[in-house]
Amino acid sequence: MFKNPLPKALQKFQLLRSDKEFMADIYELRKKWNIPKFGFEKDNREWEENIIKKSDEIMGDKKFIDEIHKIQERKNNLGKKGNHDDWKKIEEDSKRVQRLIPINEFGYDLDQLREKYHLSSYYKNFVRTFLFFNCVDSFIPCGNLMLIEGKDEKGERFLYLQIFAETTTKDILREWKVIKYHQEKLRGYKEGRFKKVVKIDRNKRIVELAEQGKTEKKIKDIIEEEFPGEKPPYEYISKIKGRFKTKIKKEKMDI
Repeated sequence: MFKNPLPKALQKFQLLRSDKEFMADIYELRKKWNIPKFGFEKDNREWEENIIKKSDEIMGDKKFIDEIHKIQERKNNLGKKGNHDDWKKIEEDSKRVQRLIPINEFGYDLDQLREKYHLSSYYKNFVRTFLFFNCVDSFIPCGNLMLIEGKDEKGERFLYLQIFAETTTKDILREWKVIKYHQEKLRGYKEGRFKKVVKIDRNKRIVELAEQGKTEKKIKDIIEEEFPGEKPPYEYISKIKGRFKTKIKKEKMDI
């Protein structure tokens, strides 16, 4: 969604590419996963299809299914009785079994590589692309943040900003016009800020008492009792009530 690639991100990978240890790790992963030493020349569709096929075969294998069932039985038997170490062991075994699926193991290897070189999730897709195609400039992520837009199960639009370890205030300010444009599409958006209501609890209570049919004198007595220090003038009660109702109507708030 954002258009301006940051030189810092590009430079970081240019430096990594010059690091012999990093490139040795890349070559090792390519060898492990049957990727050409210098990456694919065109596309990796055949490789993708192959790893998906192998993953499906593993998940349908009886031994794998039995392992999954055994772990689930251990969870059921442990219930609420197990301690931290018991649950930790089950979690480790569960991860080990899930890594038997090639596509999961591949993702694990990429995460380990990012962790080794202190790369945040911002670089996740880029590392994967670099591993496949040995390319830096064409695949550098754009910006140091990501604006994600979608709709929930009821069809209402949502918007959130994903930031990374590298994100700075300047990154957000630089892209604020883009963020603002999409924010204005959200339900409930209004130009200008909501103005804080002074003494909202007291004013809300005045409206509630008025709706119960209490006289202004009775309302004044109750307010002074429930809100120590509050002594609204007798003739001011009706004004507070009117202004608060107007505010509710304007902001479409439920009280």
